[in-house]
Amino acid sequence: MAVERIPRALWNGCSEREVLFGVFHELERPIHVIKGYGKLLSEAHLSEDERQKAARQIVDYIESLERLRDSLDEYLREFRNST
Repeated sequence: MAVERIPRALWNGCSEREVLFGVFHELERPIHVIKGYGKLLSEAHLSEDERQKAARQIVDYIESLERLRDSLDEYLREFRNST
């Protein structure tokens, strides 16, 4: 899974812009994957196994996005406390 937590090294010594760029970059892949699997699920000719695999991938990527959100929340709390 590409999206995980924002590495602490990214926080330290980086500008807000650099952190935002990193977060943006980490959001791109899961958005494209979720969109692709969503389109795939809308096709009627998939087998039940294929549908289940696509649904699992969507859930996996959503969970990765949740981890990224949690990491960003942690970063923002630390950023606020340091200013």
